[in-house]
Amino acid sequence: MKKIDKLIKAAGENRLIDLVELINDVDIDVNEANDNQLTALMQASTFGHASAVEILLQAGATLEEHNSKVFSSKQLAELFGHKRVLEVIAQYGTAPKKVDKIKPAPTPEKLTKELFAAIKENDANKLTKMIGLGATVNAINSDNRSPLMLSVKNKQPDCLQVLIANGAEIDLANKYGYTALMFAAWYGRIEAVQYLVENGAQIEYQTNGGATALMEAATNAQLEVMRYLIEMGAKIDAQDKYGETALMKAVKRGHDINVINYLINHGASISLPNKYGETALQIAKIEGHDEISEYLKTIGNTDKEYLNKDNDITVNFPEINDSGFSDDVTNDKSDFSTLEEKAATIAIESPVSDTTKDKAILDESVNAIDTLFEAIDINSLGTVKNLLNSGIDINSKDNYGWTPLMVAVRQNKARIVEYLLENGAEVNCVSVSGWTPLRIAASAGFTPLVKLLLAANADSNYKNDKGETALDSAKKNGHAEIVTLLSQSV
Repeated sequence: MKKIDKLIKAAGENRLIDLVELINDVDIDVNEANDNQLTALMQASTFGHASAVEILLQAGATLEEHNSKVFSSKQLAELFGHKRVLEVIAQYGTAPKKVDKIKPAPTPEKLTKELFAAIKENDANKLTKMIGLGATVNAINSDNRSPLMLSVKNKQPDCLQVLIANGAEIDLANKYGYTALMFAAWYGRIEAVQYLVENGAQIEYQTNGGATALMEAATNAQLEVMRYLIEMGAKIDAQDKYGETALMKAVKRGHDINVINYLINHGASISLPNKYGETALQIAKIEGHDEISEYLKTIGNTDKEYLNKDNDITVNFPEINDSGFSDDVTNDKSDFSTLEEKAATIAIESPVSDTTKDKAILDESVNAIDTLFEAIDINSLGTVKNLLNSGIDINSKDNYGWTPLMVAVRQNKARIVEYLLENGAEVNCVSVSGWTPLRIAASAGFTPLVKLLLAANADSNYKNDKGETALDSAKKNGHAEIVTLLSQSV
């Protein structure tokens, strides 16, 4: 692309920093026209970018006279009704006012925005310029991602190297405790994983929920990343705050036997229990992964007492990633050895009652909503029923405004979602950050749950503070079937 075309494009898109940099290029004539007789000033005037118009005029752009072939910048602004542009043009009159090119100082916010834009465009040169202008390499954007994380996600090694060379903090974590290495592990970016580790990334760094990079790789079946992390000394039986290991996470997701076999062959324990006393085999049974269950039994991890229990096995669905990659809810759990003990405590200490006093006792004695969320997380419909029967409000909310229905949708627990809806759960509840059950399901691509929620009169037209609907989230994440469903319901 010619430099003049770049200048015209920057003016039309109101990219002021790029515009100034191009103007300051000694080879650029701000009054040069392209093959269509269009100048940068005409383009900025057409699209109503008053700041770009003013910068161009300051740099000596000429206010053209109208002829039979081309409209002037002023006429273009009049034609499209851009009053602010006309005001700027009026200040400069009709004669060109050539002044020294003065580069306006960009704001820190603008620099940060342009830095992230450079990464999205995979433009290492622009990224280097933004850093040189003073952009911070350790910012966290509204999506809870740092420049390093975004470079990893977008598979941009050049940008990754520029960032690290300019002081990016390798183990900078977002509000959920996720680092760039964990993003690389989740997305299977083996080159990025290796580069980050070589530059000092901590392999055993844990998220707020206790997850490690190996757990993220196992959760998403990134076998090549798993191999490398284990070779580099990753603790294969490290446990998160729920006692889950990399093996348990792979089993829960129902991954290929090769992933599970690799972990076991490299020392993963098949008998180690999680916080709820469940082994990898029991998790396989709960999630309905028969092939994995049979495989684990052939290794010798049988549990006759568990296998003979009348377990409430639900249909298996893939779960939303429990991480900083999506809108997340984290709750501090009470210190009880098992979920059953917690449920029993609630049932004993808090019998069903309509009095405010009893509700206060319930809230003070046990963190009931956390216990209910845990029951949903492990797919225990029976425990959910018992907890609700003990007096917990089916529409109670945690500090983030999340209800049991939202958590069940987020974890893709279809039978629990159905039970909650049948027993009075508010289908159009809204979290503090503007999530509804329908938007959660639409964003994650859970088509059966979208159908279930629409049948329960979920409001498909609800917009959050950013004006986003469930349909917008489905489109953003490429869930075509859900887009069709929601379009028909609007």
